Amino acid sequence: MSFRLAAPPRPQRSSLRVHLLAVLSALAIILIAGAFAFVLVRSRALRARHRRIVAQPLPAFDSLGLEGERSYASEAALFHGSRFADGTSLLLAALSTPCVGDLWCSNAALFLRREAGAPDEQTQPILAWPMAWIDEASLHRGFAPLAGKELPLLRLRWHRGGESLISELSVRGGMEQLERLRREIHLRQERGAVLVQLGALRASTPEEILARSKAPRQ
Repeated sequence: MSFRLAAPPRPQRSSLRVHLLAVLSALAIILIAGAFAFVLVRSRALRARHRRIVAQPLPAFDSLGLEGERSYASEAALFHGSRFADGTSLLLAALSTPCVGDLWCSNAALFLRREAGAPDEQTQPILAWPMAWIDEASLHRGFAPLAGKELPLLRLRWHRGGESLISELSVRGGMEQLERLRREIHLRQERGAVLVQLGALRASTPEEILARSKAPRQ
């Protein structure tokens, strides 16, 4: 009589595969949920930033001198759009849609009238940057998709609703005309600051003015 030793039991590969697939599936679900939560948080934050901008309306155009004296004017200027100062895209068509238009400067604001009017109901036909909202006007060179080439650019850093924004413009005449426009903006910013100080002085009593003059300068 012969005896045969029984072979040792083989590991159940199918069972191991099932467990491995279950672990990988769980990890995938965690990663997807984390990515979805991240996108959701970013989306909510971005919507909140846009709501803050919309919550601060523009002053009435008449108060900004829409029909008043123009210290600077340029036809067929290029508006290259606006974005958040940190580079995040601005999703408000009224402020971000590039266009060609007539650009002019009043004592209180910079205006641009879109050449073909508003392309849709969400895009306003006239853009305005109140001087009080402009923090900086600087000159740069960069690629302009609207023109398909590199152009001199006037970069406006401005604020609205507590958000810092950037808009870029080009005009005929290149850097020389942009420098002229930049000087006009800075001049009116300085005048506005002086008027604010004068208004504060007029609202102060003689005693407050005297006390302010005696205060040590820092």
